[in-house]
Amino acid sequence: MTQERQSQFPPGVEIITVGGTGEVGRNMTAVRVDDEVFLFDMGLHMPNYIKFTDEDISDLGKISVDALRKAGAIPDDNSIKHWRKNVKAIFLGHGHLDHIGAVPFISKNYSAPIIGTPYTIQVLKTMMKDEKIQLKNRLETLNPNATRKITKNVTVEFVHVTHSIPQSVLVALHTKYGVILYATDFKFDNNPVLGKPPHYECLKKLGDKGILVAIVDALYVTTPGKMPSEIIARELLRDAMLGVDNRGKALVVTTFSSHIARLKSIVDFGKQTKRKILFMGRSLAKYTQAAEDIDLYNFTKSGVDIFKYGNQVKRKFREIMKRGKDKFLLVVTGHQGEPKSMLAKMINHKVDWRFVSDDHVIFASRVIPVEPNISYRKAIEGQLQREGVRMYTDIHCSGHAAREDIREFLKLTRPRHLIPTHAEPNKVASCVQLWQDMGQPVKNAHTLRPGQRLKLA
Repeated sequence: MTQERQSQFPPGVEIITVGGTGEVGRNMTAVRVDDEVFLFDMGLHMPNYIKFTDEDISDLGKISVDALRKAGAIPDDNSIKHWRKNVKAIFLGHGHLDHIGAVPFISKNYSAPIIGTPYTIQVLKTMMKDEKIQLKNRLETLNPNATRKITKNVTVEFVHVTHSIPQSVLVALHTKYGVILYATDFKFDNNPVLGKPPHYECLKKLGDKGILVAIVDALYVTTPGKMPSEIIARELLRDAMLGVDNRGKALVVTTFSSHIARLKSIVDFGKQTKRKILFMGRSLAKYTQAAEDIDLYNFTKSGVDIFKYGNQVKRKFREIMKRGKDKFLLVVTGHQGEPKSMLAKMINHKVDWRFVSDDHVIFASRVIPVEPNISYRKAIEGQLQREGVRMYTDIHCSGHAAREDIREFLKLTRPRHLIPTHAEPNKVASCVQLWQDMGQPVKNAHTLRPGQRLKLA
């Protein structure tokens, strides 16, 4: 029986980009090494997913998987249906929903463990516990910079990098054909607010060993130069929170719920305002709870009160309005203007809150440049402007590599083949041009679409 299963696949390496290539989101890649298959990520396409639900995952049991697949909200893993029985492991590079959010919907198709860093797995566990969902897959943790033998012929290595969420890693699959390096998402931040700088030496050693193919984050390849450090965003935030007179007025900050380093900065400066710090929103509660569960950072011990459920939130807003808005610093969901976010509920009077002239709202983020995010943010900013609110936008440094970071990555790792991913077609083309500019053969740069396959060895 084993011999029959082996004979159905030719020897070598074959890659199917299930999702995430030529688009932003739905990240999922399948790699076949001889008769063994390994999956990287299972992510949501967030703009399409928002059409179905809240600003974060909710009511998962009521959502049609077929409807999500048809809408392009989750990867269409029917493209690897013929590989399903051969999947040996599912690797998650980090805990953002565009990389792990489809796990509840499609991981059941595979009898394989899900492996991620402690924080990534804890985020997934928190998400599942909150939604009362039981995964059939075994959840396993692997620390950054650690290795594990997955099968007789394949070993995985998690390479620590910096991103906008803790314990992000590049996933290196060691095979007899060379290393397959899954490199989304990352930046080269040498002064991170939380955690250590990237493990450059490990990347160089992988390059010395021989990388067959690198699947590389190209989202900001058209941005010249090097992506600024998170420490720059921290100083911008300091100025917005402490450098302007906000006495007697509301102070509201909204940012990525998963950006623990950014949230830590908000708390650090929030303490200096002498206001009581409140976190409001389900996704904020999930990511911060996961950080506390693995002793990464404890917001509760830092004096933050976290509110998650509807009635609890509504009672707190009544108390805020009674005691005075200027007594509190509110950190809320809604930095992209999501219609069901906490900020939207505040603006639309779904809770007991009223913005007035000269209240302060800080967007510690940038608009993700896709629809419907652009429209949502434009609408919410327009509403705030009409109320006379003082807004501070683009208090942010991206967690993704800019052009010179990607160049540096390619110089360090020296892959034989390149697959740009996590980017629209124009950015994929720009990444290929960078590859050519570095003297690499254009025939070894592969622009794939979801569901396409590439035979490499």
